[in-house]
Amino acid sequence: MPWIVRILVEAFYKPEQIVVILTRFPFLLFASGHNLFLLGLINAVPFVVFAFLTRWRYRMSAMENAKTFRSHKWGVIGAGFVVFAMSLFIQLVVWMDVFNPKGGSSTAVIAFVFLPFYALALMPVGYLVGWFLGRVSARKSA
Repeated sequence: MPWIVRILVEAFYKPEQIVVILTRFPFLLFASGHNLFLLGLINAVPFVVFAFLTRWRYRMSAMENAKTFRSHKWGVIGAGFVVFAMSLFIQLVVWMDVFNPKGGSSTAVIAFVFLPFYALALMPVGYLVGWFLGRVSARKSA
């Protein structure tokens, strides 16, 4: 996702250079000062944690009643939504600041170091909101 967002934001600010953007992108993956591959790995951390937690939660669901598990299923969806939304938000904010022709910041990319921590810290909040919505929907359908 970070690479797609970067290409889209750069193309938004420089639409006449779309061919140049796409042709030089593979060289920026491991280029000194860019290293977009490392940014992709940093961005993947919350998604990997989410995948393991989802797998663990669904394995535990074998012991639960299907009606009881509904709220937990919504919790997992909420946690995934929060991880995706937080990652997308940070990606957009950073890349829009970097490529903004009215004054991009050279240190904005430091925000990627904190991205996993923000996403992981908000994952339980998303789970609780989803769990609560699942409980409410279960009560309305019962």
